[in-house]
Amino acid sequence: MATTGWKMSYDEEERTEPGAHEDRYTALRGMFSRLWGALGRLRSYGGPEREAALIIVKSALAATVAWYLAAYLFGAQFPAFAPFSAVLMLQVTVYQSVLQSLRFVLAIVLGVSLQGLLALVFEPDVWTFAVVTLLALVIGRWRRLGSQGSQVVSAAFFAYAAFITGTDTTDRLALLGSLVLLVLLGCGIGIVVNIAIVPPMRYRSAEYAVENLAKAVHGLLDDIAGAVREGPATSGDSDDWRYRAHRLENLAERTRDTVDSAAESVRWNPRRLLLSTEPPFGGYRTVVDRMARISAQLSSIAETLSRTSDDPQVPNRAFLERYGAFLGHTADATLLLAELDSDRLSDQVDRLAGYVEGAREEQSALTRATAEYEIDLADQARVYGGLLVDADRLLSELDYIHSTLSNALEHPNIDPDSSSGHG
Repeated sequence: MATTGWKMSYDEEERTEPGAHEDRYTALRGMFSRLWGALGRLRSYGGPEREAALIIVKSALAATVAWYLAAYLFGAQFPAFAPFSAVLMLQVTVYQSVLQSLRFVLAIVLGVSLQGLLALVFEPDVWTFAVVTLLALVIGRWRRLGSQGSQVVSAAFFAYAAFITGTDTTDRLALLGSLVLLVLLGCGIGIVVNIAIVPPMRYRSAEYAVENLAKAVHGLLDDIAGAVREGPATSGDSDDWRYRAHRLENLAERTRDTVDSAAESVRWNPRRLLLSTEPPFGGYRTVVDRMARISAQLSSIAETLSRTSDDPQVPNRAFLERYGAFLGHTADATLLLAELDSDRLSDQVDRLAGYVEGAREEQSALTRATAEYEIDLADQARVYGGLLVDADRLLSELDYIHSTLSNALEHPNIDPDSSSGHG
């Protein structure tokens, strides 16, 4: 029976083996297909694959150079500290490389110095290690060190390990000093490599992000304008508009992060000297902020219109048509903002001025029309008054965007967020 059972198991394995081979072949083929696709994207255009490949190559180069200098040129006893620091400092942007290098070096100096100061008084022991750890953990929470605060403890541990290998106090302090010099060497090499070899610059990503946000806002504005021209909104329309407006506010937050990241990639980047026009990141930030505020106004408009879904007499049909025309002009302005390009910004600012002026004329006509339609604003303040206030605020936001972009053309390096008190 045992033999038969073994034979059955063997036969079963033999029968399923071709399928298993086929599955492995399919998996391998899929893996190579994905790899080939990634290589194709890497060659075709700049994207995550190319950025990852560039970071890998630059990191390997920086680590190799740092190791060679530390191990062969300077004959350091612990050369690994140099390549470790070099790789750690290959941040995505030049600005972050420099900033994090300064924080990293400061953290290392604090950790090593802590061990060095205690070494002048106490011999290596378990309780000495405990004191070093405790003090390093406290110092590591200093907010100026940012994300590099944990390196204080790491440096103290490495310094302690190096310290106990020394034969006397002078030798030990020399070892600690060499650790700091190796870290400085590695950080310096990492920064130089990041600057010298295609430093990343993502200013176009800011334009794309603002474009997507502006198109989304334009889409909502256009939908509301079209529906309002046809008559009172239904409760379903108003609910959908409020939901979309809320999502637009969330999208604006993500777009702001993208603009900040793009601005950071240009900061201290030598490739910015090749740009014909400095990207107006301050203007982009203002556009994003004002788009978020416009989204909030659209949510308010949707809320006001939802109150009229059960009363076809309110608001007045002629008033709605005029209000829809006003929203149409603001939609045209936001569509232009979806086409922002630093190389064509001057022409776009002039065109935006025309759209804003058209919206202003329509808003003035809308205010005058309330008298023509014999609308009692006091009796229907919650509807007509709310819609007129939202219209005024929409116009104010567009006017502020225009003035900010105009200033950005004249002073591209000034961030309006830090110089304007406009609310």
